[in-house]
Amino acid sequence: MATDAFVDKIGIIKPHPDADRLEICFVRSSQCVIAKGVFERFEQVLKIEEDAKLDVSRAWVQPYRNYLGNGDRVKNVRLRGVMSRGLVVSLKELEQELAGVDLENSVAVCEALGITHYERPCKAQDAKGNLPPGIEKSDEENWQTMKEHELHLGETALITHKVDGSSAVLYYDPHQDKLEFCSRTLTLKTLNDMGQPLENNYIKALTPYIPHVKALAKNLGEIVAIRGEIYGNGINGHKVNQDAKQPLGFAMYGVRFPESDDDRKRKGRYKSGWHFLDVNEKLGKLGFAPIPTVPVIGEAVVTKELLFELSAKPVSEGEGKVLNGESWSYKAKSDNYCAKMK
Repeated sequence: MATDAFVDKIGIIKPHPDADRLEICFVRSSQCVIAKGVFERFEQVLKIEEDAKLDVSRAWVQPYRNYLGNGDRVKNVRLRGVMSRGLVVSLKELEQELAGVDLENSVAVCEALGITHYERPCKAQDAKGNLPPGIEKSDEENWQTMKEHELHLGETALITHKVDGSSAVLYYDPHQDKLEFCSRTLTLKTLNDMGQPLENNYIKALTPYIPHVKALAKNLGEIVAIRGEIYGNGINGHKVNQDAKQPLGFAMYGVRFPESDDDRKRKGRYKSGWHFLDVNEKLGKLGFAPIPTVPVIGEAVVTKELLFELSAKPVSEGEGKVLNGESWSYKAKSDNYCAKMK
């Protein structure tokens, strides 16, 4: 689950190169521009990340409303040429809200402060219900919010491009002959209240791969769900998002086998034999063309230098990259891209 906010100590404070009244601080590996002299090194603070959604009815949020984008969403910005990721808030301002809360538990901290994750609006008439059993919402952690021991430094990862669209799932249960189209967080209707077929970007983009998923599920005798990004046709339309300017399409970035007892298979981990690249090989043996996937960059050993390099990629390279390990995965979002999306 992605971390929207967490409590930790400020590790480094250094001068801003082009502003006498500003400083740069790091909480874990997440960089933020702050007012000079307000915080001290090793001070415990609340670090709020990009795409967190703040409850603007709360008193503690009022000083930060000018830093929010559409939907009361925290955004990355450049302040006098320096990237500032999210917000740093003094715990002194939050004593009442966080009284009795375990500060090590980021979920409890967010609940106490009314911090949630920004979700793109979904048409209410298209929503059928929650995701099917065993299918969690896609929510990769950004490496800059993670503790160093969680980064799997020194291990090999498959690096893939992060397409900027909208997460989608095509789910098939062969036991019940049950097919579902899903967004990031919801199962979607396929018929309206009059019993007529519904059309939306999710259904249109996923429909070509119904035969693939059904054939694989029936061959294996278990539930199969392919997960990926629908893109194009104006989805997440923004002048810097080149993916939104493409024809409507689907790019697979994951697969789930929710009935499996093997965690690596269930989550389709890299080198488990059930990764999305493996699934395309299995489909080939069944006589199917491969399902389009997110672009694969290649393998690399994970280092802090690599992670900083990936986060510094230019806007032209898109939203970011995803690192897929044998039992883990997380993302490295492009700071430059995210700052342009405000």
